[in-house]
Amino acid sequence: MNRSHEIATRARRSRLRPGRLALVLALLPLTAQAQAQEVITERGGIANSGMDQGEALINVRSNVTMSIRGTDGTRRANLEQLTEIISGQMGAVRACYGKIVKSRPTTVGGLAMRVTLAKGKKPRHEFEEQDGSDEKLTACIRKLFRRNRYKGVERPAAAIVTLNFKNTRAPGQAVMKKHQAVSNQVEVRASQGGGYEADYRNPDGRVRFHVTSKRSERAVEATARTLRDSFAAFLDCRRRAQKDGLSPAGEVAVDVRLMMGGKASGKVKSSTVAHERVIPCVERAFRRLKFKDAPAGQRVRVLVTYKE
Repeated sequence: MNRSHEIATRARRSRLRPGRLALVLALLPLTAQAQAQEVITERGGIANSGMDQGEALINVRSNVTMSIRGTDGTRRANLEQLTEIISGQMGAVRACYGKIVKSRPTTVGGLAMRVTLAKGKKPRHEFEEQDGSDEKLTACIRKLFRRNRYKGVERPAAAIVTLNFKNTRAPGQAVMKKHQAVSNQVEVRASQGGGYEADYRNPDGRVRFHVTSKRSERAVEATARTLRDSFAAFLDCRRRAQKDGLSPAGEVAVDVRLMMGGKASGKVKSSTVAHERVIPCVERAFRRLKFKDAPAGQRVRVLVTYKE
């Protein structure tokens, strides 16, 4: 006999008072750091029952929390029997959640289930998703409980079961996705003289890009994003410009023509960098880059600025 079964059996035999039943069940070995969630909502849904007959509360590890409340005048002894059967399914419930989290780490939510055991009738289950629960998770749990015959539970008996799903990966995963979405955006603004412009500089400020276009906001965004993600190629040009003891500081103005397939050609129009080798290096860098989502046929002007 496992520990949870032993405690539940002891609770029935000792005829615990209502106030102590929830405490004993809350001490089952399945408890962990998950917080108990209230099953009753103020209005609407199958969780709104207003029952006072009894309550069984089970905290389950692995960030899955279960709450069970008796309803429809269910006797306490019947609720204890029903609770024992339902709590025995927690390993399978965690397995359902584990499968979903492997492919979708941000999956969280809740599920309310009403179980009704009427005399002479098959068990009846009603399900209601809460907090954006995953459909596949709901389907797995629905299949799990609908095949349960609840042997040993005296009829009539009814309860509302609320499952809440959380996982430690979800917050971090959500933050990472949000960070990626923000980092993939480039702020494009309207130029005072007309057209569009955007800026980017690498973390240490040694190379900066100022991108402009008179016609295409999309071209400016795609070009600035590509230069941001590929600034290392232009840092290499800065390194080459330091040869022979010359200063790499200066500005290189480049006309860029965007082509099909993300290709581009860059032609240096002017340079104030002392070393002449910076010009072919910058033009070569533009030819090697792939400008994702850039509109073919558009032209942009890029001012590459090198600092000491």
